[in-house]
Amino acid sequence: MISSVAHFLESRGMVEEVLKVATDPDYKFELAIELGRLEIATLELTEKCLTNAMVLSALLLLYSSIGDAEGIATLAIVAKLQGKNNVAFLCLFMLGKLDDNRIPEAAFMACSYLLSKVSEIVEVWRKDLSK
Repeated sequence: MISSVAHFLESRGMVEEVLKVATDPDYKFELAIELGRLEIATLELTEKCLTNAMVLSALLLLYSSIGDAEGIATLAIVAKLQGKNNVAFLCLFMLGKLDDNRIPEAAFMACSYLLSKVSEIVEVWRKDLSK
């Protein structure tokens, strides 16, 4: 649905301004194409396709690339519900919203920065999970 503000601006030929206030994704996509703003149209189309296909890891890449914290937060919830704990963990890690148990974070850091400690931290993590 087109808001009354967007409709008013469009009737005045202020399409660039309409793009700023439009909330409907399909309408925004059409405006972006009309204005030749393919970067907006492409990202929104990409997001829509990835969401419909439930390609969570690619959505994480998209949201983190464009700095969409709200998208990452929503993705964390969806990933948790879908049982994609690796994606959920990375989302929460990026947002700085991990719980008090820092063992998974330590394992993640060891994999990235201290490979010699991976076996040790994985064993600690297993023991923690079995509690």
